[in-house]
Amino acid sequence: MAQAQRGAWWSVVFSSAFENDAFTDTSQLDSGRSLARREPDHDLEVEPGSATMRQSVVRTRHARSVVEDDPTDTRRRPWTAQLGVRALSDADWIRLIDEIATRPAVSAQLLTGSIPAEVAAIASDLGVPLQLGKGDLGPDCSCPDWHEPCKHVFALCARLVEMIEADPWLYLLLRGMDRQRFLDALREQREKRSGASAGPTSHEPRGADAGMAAAAAHRSSPGPIPGPHRRTPLVAGVPVALLQEPPLDSGVRAEDLQRLVADAAQRALGLLTDEAVSGLRLDPRDDAIRMVAAADGTTAALSARVCEVFNMDAEELTRAVAAWNVGGEPGLRAIDLTAAAPGALGDVAADLDGSVTQLRVDAQRRWWRFERDQAAGGSWILADGPFDRAHDAIG
Repeated sequence: MAQAQRGAWWSVVFSSAFENDAFTDTSQLDSGRSLARREPDHDLEVEPGSATMRQSVVRTRHARSVVEDDPTDTRRRPWTAQLGVRALSDADWIRLIDEIATRPAVSAQLLTGSIPAEVAAIASDLGVPLQLGKGDLGPDCSCPDWHEPCKHVFALCARLVEMIEADPWLYLLLRGMDRQRFLDALREQREKRSGASAGPTSHEPRGADAGMAAAAAHRSSPGPIPGPHRRTPLVAGVPVALLQEPPLDSGVRAEDLQRLVADAAQRALGLLTDEAVSGLRLDPRDDAIRMVAAADGTTAALSARVCEVFNMDAEELTRAVAAWNVGGEPGLRAIDLTAAAPGALGDVAADLDGSVTQLRVDAQRRWWRFERDQAAGGSWILADGPFDRAHDAIG
């Protein structure tokens, strides 16, 4: 969109309406913007279908002093600017929400607090006039300016653009629908279609054995790991099956939760045995590679998702997983090493077929053996390591 750089999508929709479509006289537009920048502390109220901005006492700056204006001066008296916005009918809102409820991706974004641009496209397809046009805005101001709209109304519009950019739900409020009513209606339609109750969104714990809410756990500070009171287990625990699916508005699937629980159990075991394999100090990309390696190739969807998020191709991920399986995090770092020069190999160079085997040495003088994998397009795959000597690396 040509004006997208000016702010969030919905604020651009609103600004385009009053700049290009809704008003025939925009001569006071620049003056209104200047007023909004110069005096940003006016009282402003937004309610369904209207917005009001007031200045009860007008002050004028004379040299270094600030004095109240003469209330008899009608050119500079206090003013109240109002903007009426045509509200959509209840029938239009019902049609729009019913259709959104059939779009899982759009519904999920709305239920998590954002309003994607697809909502406007859905409304357009239904013939619901969600975007503003001629006749949808009604300006009014108590000032004596003969322009309509006056600069005070445009200042109000400029302030609304900033507010909608920070909270796009204000756009829907101006069109007659507040956030809570919209989301309640959307949840109700999703429940009807799924036959399940999503329940209200809440940061409070849920269920009979609620425990601690996830939001509260995230805000808490971790304490020290208690000393072991029993023998360290040999293997990580297996998560029990979930008794019910996560709430529909959570955006989380049961299989995702079970994978994360199993991974957390494996990490806990790593902390009890060898912190180096817990993965807690890895960056997100390396940690994702660790999770794919732990899945042992059984989760194609996880591999595809990792490739998408971290911009990797399948061959690159295969090399990284093989390196992790051989040497963990140091093995991943070995991928970036170059083959050791013949002078560094010494008498081992004579026994090394460089067309199928490479030796690489890291900064700690550890040797890693790479072998060419013809099945993977001739890529070099980490096969073994680390070794203290190059001679040991070629076996």
